[in-house]
Amino acid sequence: MGLEFVEILLSLENHFGISISDDQLSSIHTVGNISDEITKSLIAHGEIDTSFLRTNVLNETIQIIAKEMRLNANAIDQHSRLVGDII
Repeated sequence: MGLEFVEILLSLENHFGISISDDQLSSIHTVGNISDEITKSLIAHGEIDTSFLRTNVLNETIQIIAKEMRLNANAIDQHSRLVGDII
């Protein structure tokens, strides 16, 4: 896990007010994976509309990653690999 990945992770955790555990990190390879883990954390904290939540989390995750990496958000989707396509 490189510094850029850690910076993205910290930005996402701060934005969503969550913490992603080391166990969760082992399953994160794509933007969709990290969005799913964020969604699960938010649901565990009482969010209820899961389909709406998932779409919003994915869109916000893409925007944050694009900002951190100085990329065009339109070039990122849920299948983009964090290491390889983005970093």
